[in-house]
Amino acid sequence: MISQSLADRVIGLASSVGVERFFLSPGSRSQALVVAVEKLTQKKFAESYVRIDERSMSFMALGNSVASDKPSAMIVTSGTAVANLYPAMLEAHHAGIPLIAITADRPKRLRGKGANQTTLQPGIFGELIEYVDIESEQDLTPAQEKLMASLASSQPIQLNVCFDEPLSGDSSVTDFLKKIELQKPVKTPTEIDCSVRGVVIAGAGGEQAREFAESANWPLLAEPSSGSRAGNSAILNYESLLKTDLAAEIEAVVVFGKPTLTRVVNQLISNQHQITSVSSAYGVFDIAENAIQAERLEAKNPISRWLEKWKSEPQDYEFGREQLVQKIWEATEASDSVFLGASKMIRVANNVAPAREVSVYSNRGLAGIDGSNSTAIGISLNTPGITRAIIGDLTVLHDVGGLNLSSIPKPNLQLWVVNDSGGKIFEQLEIKQQIDDGVYKKYFQTPQQFDLALVANAFGWGYQLIENSNQLDSAIAANGPVIFEIRL
Repeated sequence: MISQSLADRVIGLASSVGVERFFLSPGSRSQALVVAVEKLTQKKFAESYVRIDERSMSFMALGNSVASDKPSAMIVTSGTAVANLYPAMLEAHHAGIPLIAITADRPKRLRGKGANQTTLQPGIFGELIEYVDIESEQDLTPAQEKLMASLASSQPIQLNVCFDEPLSGDSSVTDFLKKIELQKPVKTPTEIDCSVRGVVIAGAGGEQAREFAESANWPLLAEPSSGSRAGNSAILNYESLLKTDLAAEIEAVVVFGKPTLTRVVNQLISNQHQITSVSSAYGVFDIAENAIQAERLEAKNPISRWLEKWKSEPQDYEFGREQLVQKIWEATEASDSVFLGASKMIRVANNVAPAREVSVYSNRGLAGIDGSNSTAIGISLNTPGITRAIIGDLTVLHDVGGLNLSSIPKPNLQLWVVNDSGGKIFEQLEIKQQIDDGVYKKYFQTPQQFDLALVANAFGWGYQLIENSNQLDSAIAANGPVIFEIRL
């Protein structure tokens, strides 16, 4: 099949199922896909964003999807370009994010023949990620079926498109646009007797936890990125409270989403004979093999005088990590958003972030620091106000290429980098007490030598070193792109 005609049909299909933004990295084999996307952008049917590094590009697409609740499509050429999408595709699978990887390939006949830039691309992301090989018009029907099934279940998918020469031509992509509605499954409710002393745990994907906790009069132990850390039932210092005698009084545990931040929560779950786990886009949660699965919960017989035992006054903090989190939460308006890197700072936020309706995002599917700068940029595409990302020094360096803003609009993004000379989160590990400090610092803390001001300047970001609370107060309303560094 002529390459451009095949590309037009694939891009038309992606647009038809709801893709409004395409994220691309340059390459030769994918040129027909690029031509089709550009035709859509010219006709105002889509937007396109170009990034030279496929890994950063894929996390920007992931951030766009998680904040917009719409599928994003990524377009790359053949070879190692495809492999660079792997971390984002894994995160998307475990977090239930609809990413579409459209990977350009050589014709099937050239596989295993030594052809340049050719490897076995179909299924390259492993058995967790659905894929379909597309070389002819006959492949488009199964491609549409698999695509619709993946998106309906909030899962990523790979469309591997095999192009033969000539590699591009005039595009007629608009001829293949049609509205395709996705059917979301209806969830069956389960009633829970709430007359006992129970708690509600909300991890990533736990957006429905607040409503249930308030109807049950149970304490809500909500992680910052759960979407439920607000309302009268939310308990802020629950990690410390679970280390007191209150934990022994708990008779029932309900989990929404995927909690991953604290060992004490895992211990509470593991100590229960049985818990109720409510399904989410993050998949099944049953870390202690004691969970009864439910699709949706309804509370009956709400308890009284139990929630009050968990209440305490919030604490004020001096300049540092905790104050940073509190001030950002207080400054964040409905039009703003917050991104938390998967490091020490999200755990600080778990302890001190106020119970307030704030749009908070974090890559908790696999909880890696991969692509955090780029994820925050993708989130900012869907944030009318300011996006504030709170990350560590290793996290910002891990995706330093993502700070390259060439070819994309300048994001209204603040990157708050807490520089504590390496991975201080590892201080919680048992091995910290078992090995020499020098060995610990070399292999775990891994302090880096870099000048963040020079990095910011090189990529066209503003920069300021924040050294006290007054500077923090002044900076927090600034428009981005800007990097604020706090050294501890």
